[in-house]
Amino acid sequence: MHRCQTLPRRLLAASFAVALAVPIGLLAMPQAAAAKVYDGPDVASYQHPNPTKKHPHGQPINWRAVRKSGKEFAIVKASEGSAYVNPYFDGPYFRDYPDARAAGLVHGAYHFARPTKPIVSSANQQAKFFASVIGTVTTHRTLPPALDLEVNGGLSRAQLVTWAQDFLLKLRSLTDRTPMLYTYPAFWTGSLADPKALARYPLWMAHYGTKQAPVADLWQYTSTAHVKGIIGAVDLSRFVGATGFPWKTLSDGTVSTPWSPAPPHAPLSAAASIAGTTATVHWMPGDAGTSRVTKYVVQATPGNATQTVSGTHFSAAFPNLHTGTSYSFTIRAVNAVDTGPVSKPTNSVVPVLPTKLSVSVPTDVAYGGALAWQAKLTRSDTKAALANKRILLFRRTTPTSPWKRIRTLHTNASGRVATTIHPKHSGEFEAVYTGSSSYARATDFENFVVHPIVTSTLSSDTAAQGATVMMTGTVTPVVAHQKVTRQRLINGKWVAKGTTRVNRHGHFSFALRPSRTGTYLYRAWVGPAGHRASGHSHRVQLTVS
Repeated sequence: MHRCQTLPRRLLAASFAVALAVPIGLLAMPQAAAAKVYDGPDVASYQHPNPTKKHPHGQPINWRAVRKSGKEFAIVKASEGSAYVNPYFDGPYFRDYPDARAAGLVHGAYHFARPTKPIVSSANQQAKFFASVIGTVTTHRTLPPALDLEVNGGLSRAQLVTWAQDFLLKLRSLTDRTPMLYTYPAFWTGSLADPKALARYPLWMAHYGTKQAPVADLWQYTSTAHVKGIIGAVDLSRFVGATGFPWKTLSDGTVSTPWSPAPPHAPLSAAASIAGTTATVHWMPGDAGTSRVTKYVVQATPGNATQTVSGTHFSAAFPNLHTGTSYSFTIRAVNAVDTGPVSKPTNSVVPVLPTKLSVSVPTDVAYGGALAWQAKLTRSDTKAALANKRILLFRRTTPTSPWKRIRTLHTNASGRVATTIHPKHSGEFEAVYTGSSSYARATDFENFVVHPIVTSTLSSDTAAQGATVMMTGTVTPVVAHQKVTRQRLINGKWVAKGTTRVNRHGHFSFALRPSRTGTYLYRAWVGPAGHRASGHSHRVQLTVS
């Protein structure tokens, strides 16, 4: 039933089709011989297509033909957001709302919601705007005004539910009717997902492509109906009455439906999380009662500390809790009538002092060389050093290798630990402070690279043109038959000029025979092997004359 002026109707129909997979509670369809069926269309501006010279603003709806076709009611879009009025609702082009009633139909009106912030003022503004457009609804053969809620306007679930509650409560106070809420399954179970918070309002549900009715009061079961008197396809809805609102109450605005003043119900889905010594509590609104929720009061146990937030906030923070103590929290909602009952307690959380473990380690080291590893443990909030705390140091060679503990260390008065390691393979360090009942666990990871040791020397650093000079060297550790590349520095880049392989002792040699005079720079390079990175020798210089 999306009546937004910019979204094509076919796209919304597709979204309804997808929503059929969402379980919302279904009722079997009544048999043909059962009680009277009350059904009728809902219309908006695009039910007036095909402008002509006689009707420059589109074709009229023949409401008497609609009534003669057996339809019992009609619902007309009145407004959208805080400014748009359907020009076919009650003029200037056509007067669908009063004409439907004049034809003998029960008539109703709906407002397409544009939820936004600030929640309270925008909900009240749109409710007042809608009420001003539709006028009196406490008359015979008049349905309750309906809120069409299909977009969230960027609001969170809790904000959206509260926006809807505030709109509906304000509209009830303005019209003296309990409004209906229109939506579709995916929105009802996804964007709202809080049916108890809206249970006091009749529900008008769009649910297509099924023979089973949703648990609702009105069921919009198709968007492609053809009704005499209306050009083109139109939505069609049927009275179901599954949530306890009889047709007599819905269809007759003179039937009194008083509400006894009621405080809010308990908030729902309360949960707590912990970060250091600060707990954060989140919840969803419950039923608001007969007046909008003005605030929430959150209480911690033990200690009975409280935090109070406005009725449009759905979280509260409790800083500086005692470490090692298990806390849970409850929430009460407050409206103009009274304070509501307490929520179910949240899950328990245990505060701990936040910690940070900072590791410093060289990124690379020669094979078998000394790698100086050090770390510092501090409180991450105050930066204070934590002394005499055990730090476990683990190492692994590859991301799939098991971790192996290699050191157990204890921090000094400055919160520092240090050790020297002589690694033979590249890998990763993990430092772990396991924490305690008062301090949070902390970890840090650092990669390191081990390079092989490559040496190279020349049999002579000078030679005559065309003479042979031997370049020899070693690679440590020995990898059988490892390839060694002789590189020459040309125009600032090392260029490969030949390869050989090491013998079983890790030795290699190259014969150099420069054909031109000049100075030559060489080095030996080996690629990665045995979980080590590549490596190269220092450069050697040969002068040819």
